Amino acid sequence: EVSMGRSETFDFSSEGFDQVAVVVCGAHMEGMALNWQLTARGGRLFAKSKTADCYRMYVVPAGDGMPERPALVRVASDKGVSIQCEIWLLSTESFGDFTSKIPAPLGIGKVVLKDGSVCSGFIAEAIAMDGARDISDFGGWRGYCASKG
Repeated sequence: EVSMGRSETFDFSSEGFDQVAVVVCGAHMEGMALNWQLTARGGRLFAKSKTADCYRMYVVPAGDGMPERPALVRVASDKGVSIQCEIWLLSTESFGDFTSKIPAPLGIGKVVLKDGSVCSGFIAEAIAMDGARDISDFGGWRGYCASKG
């Protein structure tokens, strides 16, 4: 169930529900460079939110033809912060197509939101932290990008 601060809640796992809620926290957010990958698949913004305070965000350095990108990693609650994110809705078919094209060390897992709900969303393998810069103090990818001018 997901409430995202709204008065209504949605149980995206219920039988017959043909959409998947996807948490994005980087270049797939509205107005960012990769948002087209969601909108081209019929994705629609459901809510702007924050993660629970058990995450750190890192910048995976550019390399292997990939630009620098954010990596959300779950940590012990006393070591994490809340990170800005968005929840997008995709059809189950589009979700499968979308996730099949995510390059390592990023992937899809379960993300805990500030209201305690859990959704599928971008997470990173631990190896993403090797040589990566911790940008958690910026509050998220938008804050980090804005700091670069």
